[in-house]
Amino acid sequence: MAEITREDLERRVKRRENLKDLDLSGLNLDDLPMEGAIFRKCKLTGTSFNYARMAFARFDNCLMNDCVMQRCNLQEASIRECDLSNSDIADSELTEINMSQTILNKTNLSGCFLNHSIFISSDLQLCNFSQSTLQGSNLNGAKMLVCDFTAVNAKNLTAQDADFTGSMFEGAHLDDSKMQKSRFNFCNLSVASFQECDLSESQISFSKLDYVNFSSANLNSVMMVKVTGLEANLTGAIMNGAKLQRAELTQSRFDNAEMNGVDDQEAVFDESSFEGALR
Repeated sequence: MAEITREDLERRVKRRENLKDLDLSGLNLDDLPMEGAIFRKCKLTGTSFNYARMAFARFDNCLMNDCVMQRCNLQEASIRECDLSNSDIADSELTEINMSQTILNKTNLSGCFLNHSIFISSDLQLCNFSQSTLQGSNLNGAKMLVCDFTAVNAKNLTAQDADFTGSMFEGAHLDDSKMQKSRFNFCNLSVASFQECDLSESQISFSKLDYVNFSSANLNSVMMVKVTGLEANLTGAIMNGAKLQRAELTQSRFDNAEMNGVDDQEAVFDESSFEGALR
């Protein structure tokens, strides 16, 4: 139960007080102006922030599970080392937000503007990013297991050594991204676009690649064991040293690809094109 009222909180925020070690659980903070507010080690379980204006706000080591935060403004805010599990942040403005080292389990971020956001070393499971924008964001070292990235716009993403195991990327746009040494095992990458991405030394095994676009991508030393795909586009891809054992890529295009040292033992490339490819 909250220790203070909504009115009390609003007064303290206006006075630029640091709010520390407070229980603010269950408060209705809808539509409240809280730009630049600072919360440290506060409990905000079940708090409602719908349409709240929290640009430049700071949340450090806060418990924010089961919150409702739809259509709020958290532009350039910082939510570090917090727990946002089971919270609903759909359709919110989160441009340049910092969520480093934060836990997000079953968090809804669908339809959010997350351009240039930071999720370094964050721990996410079963989160929904569908139809969000993540252009220019930094996901280095993040664990994003079994998450929904359907139709995200995430061009120029940085996600080195990130783990996306079991996630869905159908129709996602990740062109020009740097995703070296990342893990996409057991993912659905159908109709996704990875044009000119650097995926070198990444793992994409046991994944579905129907109509995926890897044209001009760097796939050097990538693991693509037992992937399946129809009409995948790998035109001009650099795949030197890639592991394609038991892959099934039918009616796919490898034209002008570099495939020196590729291990394709027991792979199936029925009706695929290799015109100009270096093998």
